[in-house]
Amino acid sequence: MKYRKGYKNQLAETFTFQLPYELWPPAPIVDEFFSIDCDGWAIIRKGYAWDGASGPTADIPRKQIAVPALVHDMLCQLDRAGLMEGVPDARLHADELLYSMLRQRGMNFIRAKIWYWGVRFGSHMDGGPKEILEAE
Repeated sequence: MKYRKGYKNQLAETFTFQLPYELWPPAPIVDEFFSIDCDGWAIIRKGYAWDGASGPTADIPRKQIAVPALVHDMLCQLDRAGLMEGVPDARLHADELLYSMLRQRGMNFIRAKIWYWGVRFGSHMDGGPKEILEAE
């Protein structure tokens, strides 16, 4: 048995959404849990686990946070893995998308900006993929 340490969310069903044009890759990206086609359609497969909010913040209210955090974590994971190299400024655009999604879901301007600057600051820190550990 294997488990992933440090995750608090896991998809119960596949999630599909359209990325903004700035995040469309020049060639399809396919990974174990993700795919993004050249028209920006992204698929996150059932079973994907993500940690949600990081740092000095909380995942409340969940309706404002869950989907933006899912999309942002996926994009950051792909970027760290080098799969977004064909997308100029991919991390910046992922952070901007997070901000936009938070605002669309009703988060107030000040809190959404705090989240935005938190992920911008975090983008300069090394955050590699989560370690996969063997269970005893």
